Amino acid sequence: TSACSISPENLTAKFKMDLSRETKGTKTWNQNILFKILKLSKP
Repeated sequence: TSACSISPENLTAKFKMDLSRETKGTKTWNQNILFKILKLSKP
């Protein structure tokens, strides 16, 4: 069965990968917003 290929280790690795991808996306998103705010605040 395919259930055998999904081990706890595989799930944890996938979860960590997804988590780091989310974090990277959030960081760039925050940087873009900061950049826009800085550009807007300049006269």
